[in-house]
Amino acid sequence: MKNKNLLFSALIYFIGMLFFLVCDIYISANFSDEIISNWAFYKSLIIVVGSLSLFGYDQVFIRNQNLIKSYRLTFVRNLFIISLLTVIIVFFVKNLNFTESLKLFISIISFSFLTYLSSGARANNNLWKSQFINNFWKVLILIFLLSFQVEILDYFVLSFIISLLFSFILKGYFPKENEIVNSNITTEEESKVAKSFFYTSLTLLFTIYGEQIIINMFKKEDLSSEIFIYYSIFTPITLSVNGFLGFILAPKIRRLKNFNVSSFKKMNYLLTLTTLVLTIFSFLIGFLYFKFIAFENTTPDIVTITLLFLICIVRGIYTATSVCLGVFGNSISIRKTAYGFWIGAILNILIIILALVYETNNSLYFILIATLINWLIRLSVSNFYSINSLKFNYETK
Repeated sequence: MKNKNLLFSALIYFIGMLFFLVCDIYISANFSDEIISNWAFYKSLIIVVGSLSLFGYDQVFIRNQNLIKSYRLTFVRNLFIISLLTVIIVFFVKNLNFTESLKLFISIISFSFLTYLSSGARANNNLWKSQFINNFWKVLILIFLLSFQVEILDYFVLSFIISLLFSFILKGYFPKENEIVNSNITTEEESKVAKSFFYTSLTLLFTIYGEQIIINMFKKEDLSSEIFIYYSIFTPITLSVNGFLGFILAPKIRRLKNFNVSSFKKMNYLLTLTTLVLTIFSFLIGFLYFKFIAFENTTPDIVTITLLFLICIVRGIYTATSVCLGVFGNSISIRKTAYGFWIGAILNILIIILALVYETNNSLYFILIATLINWLIRLSVSNFYSINSLKFNYETK
């Protein structure tokens, strides 16, 4: 039954990623730089704000499933405040009208609820339900995109709301009494851990999606479109598979009785090899698609794809350290990790802003280099504190 749960969740995950990849490729091939830029901006903004609205508790749900239900009222309050503030800021920066602002507000609210329910189902080891909640909207958005033409935000609103209705019917996000794993930390410690996770999640979400938000704030649609196209074509296979590995490893490791530094190093080694193979395959497919289908007789920029290749490798290796820190790290180690992450994030932001202010033909390279440096800092810091956390847990058993 466990294998069926895992296989079915993997199937749903990759179907969702495939449909969303087709969305990205379809938009990249058929729309103007302005529409591509808007797609990348709204997608990034909704995912960042919608995910942050849980304030780190999505990670703590794995440790204490009782929180899934008890935290819901606080979640709704926080979600409303952060969504409203975000829409107000974007309203003035992007010159949105009231209707566009309302659609953005509904999109953020709906996506955040989906994230909440998906995190709850994952914590309860209902992996396929978690993946359905997290991916069904990606299937819907492609269907709508191919069926009729409306504004970008309309696709998100329709997909999120319909997916949310199906998710409520599906259930599986609240725990059953006989399946609850007892928490190994106090309620006060859980709050501290959640707060620390919020700060680390903030830097992670920015690292993945922030560059598109900043570039769009500077109204550099052509640069936004170029980066989006390269990511869409070359990175989806390796990033998707590593994302799923991170999804299944956390609840699995949480249930293991003996997981130590040696186990961590072995997992890290296997993930490194897996990432290398996946990245080579992903970029080979991307190169063939770029040269012979998307942009016939045009060779992709070698510097850009080299930097993207390195980013994918580092992100894949980071998966193991992130998972272990998420499961075994205490509030102190996670908070110290967050400090290191913020150094990388701030450096990333500064380099991107400088590249946009002093725009040159190499602005794209500087932005990707900034992203690579950020991931390297994240990997180093996370690896250090993951090992420390595992040593501490082992010594105190």
